[in-house]
Amino acid sequence: MATFPSRHYDIEEYPAVKNHLLSYGIERLEQTGNKYFTDGLEIKARKKTNNKWYETQDSISYWNDFSKQKIVWGNLCQAAQYTLVDKDYFINAPSPMIVPGNKYILAVLNSHLGDWYIRQLGVTRNGGYFEYKPMFVEQLPIPKIPEKEQAVFIDIVDKILMAKESGEDTSIL
Repeated sequence: MATFPSRHYDIEEYPAVKNHLLSYGIERLEQTGNKYFTDGLEIKARKKTNNKWYETQDSISYWNDFSKQKIVWGNLCQAAQYTLVDKDYFINAPSPMIVPGNKYILAVLNSHLGDWYIRQLGVTRNGGYFEYKPMFVEQLPIPKIPEKEQAVFIDIVDKILMAKESGEDTSIL
């Protein structure tokens, strides 16, 4: 648990959060890169930054994107598994995201052709697992088409999402 430096929070205004964070030990939280010995154990502080001890190490100026609708995927899968996550839901690493979530883009990413294209850029690992790194996914050339023409793709995505909620097979879609 930490705060984003770009938010400029004053930890003194949140004493319960401060106390909770300090329960992990200031030595672990400070951003000095120092090493400490406590009770015979070596404790290493986080990497050296100019951020405060209760802030994330990176500025994460895009912090607001986490609260928006997004497309997310696991980074190691046997086939394309992109999904739409509603706004105000957070995801855990390693799970890349595309903001804003767009059902047309979701349809292209989950298509056989989109998956084939992305797989030409990387390496398949043991067991047929492919690492869907953002550096591969971002190279997929998704045609820009008017919103009106996106409707057919969005309709299919909506049908798939509804069927998935009911536990129905969606392979035909």
